[in-house]
Amino acid sequence: MRGVNTIEAKLAQWEAHRCNTNAVVCISRADRELKKWTKRSKQRKRDGDDEDQELQKTPRAPPAGMLQGQLHTTVLPTAIASKTDRYYLVDKGRHMSARETANAMGYRPDGRLKAVIGTTHKETGRLPAGARTEMQAIAMQNEGMHVPTLRAVLRSGMPSMAHSERKVRLYDMCSGIGTMAEAVDQETGGNMEVVGAAERDARKRSILQEVWQDKGLKRARIYVDALGEDAADGPEADVFGMTPDCGKWSSASTVSEEEAMAETGKVKLMMRYATRKRPRMVVLESVATLLGNGRMRRCGEAIEAALRGALPDYTWRAQIVDPWTHIGAPMRRERAFWVGTRPTATAQQP
Repeated sequence: MRGVNTIEAKLAQWEAHRCNTNAVVCISRADRELKKWTKRSKQRKRDGDDEDQELQKTPRAPPAGMLQGQLHTTVLPTAIASKTDRYYLVDKGRHMSARETANAMGYRPDGRLKAVIGTTHKETGRLPAGARTEMQAIAMQNEGMHVPTLRAVLRSGMPSMAHSERKVRLYDMCSGIGTMAEAVDQETGGNMEVVGAAERDARKRSILQEVWQDKGLKRARIYVDALGEDAADGPEADVFGMTPDCGKWSSASTVSEEEAMAETGKVKLMMRYATRKRPRMVVLESVATLLGNGRMRRCGEAIEAALRGALPDYTWRAQIVDPWTHIGAPMRRERAFWVGTRPTATAQQP
């Protein structure tokens, strides 16, 4: 909480509380920009760029234009998985709540996921099983996927999903709090079953159990190790989702290219399940840098080689998808998606 208070003090220094506008500031990103400006300002003083000697002795306030660049009135900026990365509502003088964040991420208003992770302690007298504070609940949401965007991706890969005669079965590796399950649940009109999940974080496993047990997810089918043999031999599914840890592939990563490449080997291990069970659709979601032209491009190519190598007869496509650009949702959240669909001619009947 101390970090948030410090950031709020910096926002007050920018006089954000005086702005009469319905805008949002992304706390961590605004703080990062302020640090950059402060560093440049100090360097200018050391270099003697300020001709007025008295001005050099006086702390300078950040220019108004910097604040304006951090104010977002139409589209939410991308949030990151940080406990301090909270949206600040300028005109209300407070942070966005867990419930408001759940709305922004597209959770069903009357669904279990929103009821559990998007409900504050003040409203119910308790927090989700896996979150000790509302800040943790918000960080968990920020780590997940934007549900309406994911629904569009799923629909493009399996358009008949919403009209299935039986329940669509989902097996989700690196599940987080279950945003893949939320998307499938919405897309099928509730006609789905979560047959398996894998998540190493004990807090998130608690939330998975609390939210998705009513959709068939059994505690024994929540694996701790997505790379282990138990997870690789999981139950039969129609949709197989993967969201491997992307920290070493992100634009903020400082690891070597060799270390980043080594991380792609996890995708090959996860795909053992798909090779054995041959689900109707495979979806892998990760950071957009993997499909960009930067230093992580090779990692993206290695991931695609692992997918195609495991299921060479599937139809594969890769795309960067953004909520604002592709479906008109008021959020910027570029992500890379690989979608593989089983050939109908040789497919086993569902």
